[in-house]
Amino acid sequence: MNSYIDFVPANLINEAFGNLMPYGMIAERYNINKGTLIGIFHRTAELVEPVFQAIRESIKNNPVVHGDETPWSVDGKRAYTWLFAAEKVRLYLFRNTRAASVPKEVFPDSDLLDLVLVTDRYGGYNSLPVQHQYCFVHLLWDLVNLEVDFPDDPLSKSPVDDRRLLRRK
Repeated sequence: MNSYIDFVPANLINEAFGNLMPYGMIAERYNINKGTLIGIFHRTAELVEPVFQAIRESIKNNPVVHGDETPWSVDGKRAYTWLFAAEKVRLYLFRNTRAASVPKEVFPDSDLLDLVLVTDRYGGYNSLPVQHQYCFVHLLWDLVNLEVDFPDDPLSKSPVDDRRLLRRK
């Protein structure tokens, strides 16, 4: 029976954060008190905190990190999922803000000039003491926009022949 019970917190966490199921619905489905559910989430967070900190340190120690953020809704309110991705590690943060405070939370050190941060040019990353690289696809989109804005200028023609590479999803 214990082996089954060990999986219950993982299932509850998956329901809440993987399937975005409301806490009340999870509590009802698993026949547990909503306060107990939140207690399980908090206890699990305490247990995995060292792993989270190790991932955060690993991100900072990579030569190239990609950063991106995307909005989503939590209880009808706008929130953001932030991703910081390196070759072998990913750090996801869920915050109520798109402010520069989030990337500063990940990269608080004053000297990270050896790190290259690849982003879509969102200004929230600009104050970080890192080398900045813009996402290649965003730069390609800029080339297409030049061609649209200056159709008669031969210098504005995109060097990319395959327009499927430039499609926004």
